[in-house]
Amino acid sequence: MATLKFILLTLISVVLSLPFASAQNSLPRNLKEIASFLNINVSDSLKNVIKDIDQEELSEFTSDELNSEFELIDSLLSTRKSPLFRYLNNKGIHNFKKDVILEYYKLLLSDGYVKEDSILKSFKLKENKLKKEIKQRMNADTIAGIYIPKNLEDCFVQIDSFWDDSTKNKVREMTESEFMAGAHFGFGMWMRNNWGLWGGSRLSAYFAKRGIRHPDDMSGIILTSYYRKLKGKDPDVKSQLKYYKKYWTP
Repeated sequence: MATLKFILLTLISVVLSLPFASAQNSLPRNLKEIASFLNINVSDSLKNVIKDIDQEELSEFTSDELNSEFELIDSLLSTRKSPLFRYLNNKGIHNFKKDVILEYYKLLLSDGYVKEDSILKSFKLKENKLKKEIKQRMNADTIAGIYIPKNLEDCFVQIDSFWDDSTKNKVREMTESEFMAGAHFGFGMWMRNNWGLWGGSRLSAYFAKRGIRHPDDMSGIILTSYYRKLKGKDPDVKSQLKYYKKYWTP
């Protein structure tokens, strides 16, 4: 797994380090273009590592549970403003974009050609399966034995039950930016993974109804609001919602 982590982070650093990635009109528009770009800029040694990865290991590497550990890949897609993001969306790929990119590139390296339609068909079947699973999860009050809050206030209740007075006092001593920097990859990651913010849950549905669709944004609102509550301040959720919706507006 450590080798796989190195692979993806190296691929991302290649993309982000070049002027190509900063120019909106130069972003890859489809899988063939992103593969061509990587093929030119990735070292031969790294290509060989990618080519030799077992397919099952590749699947584990790109599973939903690991998305929050590799958030920089979102920069490769440039989120909803990216032509590649829109291309995959139009092909029916909504939840497995990162998986498709990596598998496409691996097959190109190992076989020399890729039947894009076959890959997309395979992942669309996964999309349909995930859609059914999400529908079931949306109505569940627990997932894998963990209680899922139904709204923001319920999140506060749960966090209050997790943290003792000593922990809360330490949080109060931090600035908001200090708390958020430490909590995003700590407790924030726990929430994203265990409260179904990645895989879908009644809590993710609560945020989606308010226009918040990215798990990082959901956990950010929860953490910011809880911090402000501890400090006796107004969480100002309305402004937070406005900020994230504006961020994603093309």
